Amino acid sequence: MIPVPDLDIAALIRTEIKAAIRSEFSPIKSQLNDLQKSVEFITQQYDDLLKTTNTIMDNYKTIKSDTTHLSTTVTTLTERLNNLEQHLRETNLEIQGVPQRKDENIVEVIKKVADVVSFRLDDRDILNCTRVASMNKDSKRPRAIVVKLCSTRRRDEFYSAVVRYNKAHSNSKLSSLSLGFGGDPSIIYISEHLSPVNKALHYATRIKVKELSYKFLWVRNGRIFVRKDEVSRFIHVKNQQTLDSLV
Repeated sequence: MIPVPDLDIAALIRTEIKAAIRSEFSPIKSQLNDLQKSVEFITQQYDDLLKTTNTIMDNYKTIKSDTTHLSTTVTTLTERLNNLEQHLRETNLEIQGVPQRKDENIVEVIKKVADVVSFRLDDRDILNCTRVASMNKDSKRPRAIVVKLCSTRRRDEFYSAVVRYNKAHSNSKLSSLSLGFGGDPSIIYISEHLSPVNKALHYATRIKVKELSYKFLWVRNGRIFVRKDEVSRFIHVKNQQTLDSLV
């Protein structure tokens, strides 16, 4: 046998070790390559998802801004419409509690009210008058009368005469009996003719001030005011938010 030099044996061992290492680590290298590709894929997917999320957030902010603007516009338009409806009623009075008859003459009923409260009301002062449908269809109360007068000044004078009469006759305020109707007397209520929105707000305000023991509630030119007592400042109830803030 020919002897093998030690150097050749060492080289052979190193070659075999390298081959063994390559053989063992080759699958690991392959797995690492696959893992790297997976990480790169996931990273790309994350980047795409991040871009999509950013796009969605940008769209959300735009939609939110548009919605806020739209809500503000709707609120503004609603207020303008309510103001217009109230303006169209600025010379009107609403009379509640007058018994209803099939053959009634509403103009004569209104003139009778004026006579009772000592207010001079001419035919030319009355532009129009009619019974209006009740918002509550199940209500058994007579339908209200709405009268349109020739001017806001005449409306205010007529209304003031009613207020003076009721103050002077605190124990026998204006009623169906005052107008000559038989049967059980019913109180006649006369007020400014409010728009549907203001009428609903006025109704809610009446409930609220009763709960909070406010002493004063009145309407002036379609606007609702309250006052807790004689020394408190008056509050203009503009909307439900104002009403909710009362304490």
